[in-house]
Amino acid sequence: VFAITNKIMDSYLGDGKADPVADILPRLARRDEREAKRVADRVNAQVKGTSPTADAAKLQGTYMDDIYGEATITDMNGKPVLAFTPAKELFTGELVHWHYDTWKWEHADPFLEPGYITFSFDADHRVTGFKIDLHSPDFHFYKLDFKKQ
Repeated sequence: VFAITNKIMDSYLGDGKADPVADILPRLARRDEREAKRVADRVNAQVKGTSPTADAAKLQGTYMDDIYGEATITDMNGKPVLAFTPAKELFTGELVHWHYDTWKWEHADPFLEPGYITFSFDADHRVTGFKIDLHSPDFHFYKLDFKKQ
């Protein structure tokens, strides 16, 4: 869109010789490289062979965030599933253990990047909530702080 807009502007306001499509291609390639590195860094940071300190059944329940609202973790065919109640159609997916007390949130929608859900506990090791690490240019998931109800 940026390149097309600039081409139209150059046609009317410039000399018509600019090639914004050619100009943007190297920037897009650099962005793709950064994204590939970011994803590879995440995979490389995984600590294999760890176990969660609480089994999946203890994660189940209703959680609330002051800004977003309700999320639920339920059991579906023996697997934990996280759903954001206000947007279940979009934000629902299976939780797969990643490492320690972090679980990978694999969305049902294949166009959404996986999120990483890290659970918190009180002194008696009861689940108190979770935070989300999900890269998104559209929404600041890291600001959400879900508390178990």
